[in-house]
Amino acid sequence: MSKDIITDSGVMIMKETPDVRMWKDVYEGFSGLTKMEQTALFDAMKRGLFSEEPDKITKRLKTIHEARFDSGMACVHCGRIPVKRNGKYHSLQRYLCKDYGRTFNGMTNTP
Repeated sequence: MSKDIITDSGVMIMKETPDVRMWKDVYEGFSGLTKMEQTALFDAMKRGLFSEEPDKITKRLKTIHEARFDSGMACVHCGRIPVKRNGKYHSLQRYLCKDYGRTFNGMTNTP
């Protein structure tokens, strides 16, 4: 996509390129669908992009967690040991550092 930028009354806008036009067309086409059609299209795209079974993803998350905390659970912010479970968020266990007071999960500070 082109990085050409034009200022118009102090507002930064991207110069329309073929890529920008294509995404505008996609959005306009999507907006013209019924809610049921939008949902069906979204589900089809999701299956195509994220085709791995949830079990495989869960196993990978477990592997990451085990490798990261193999020497024991410690705060990812300060490195101290006293942490406790602090509920779940999107099926990931949350932890609370008793000393630092910050929360984290097994994926905090990972790419």
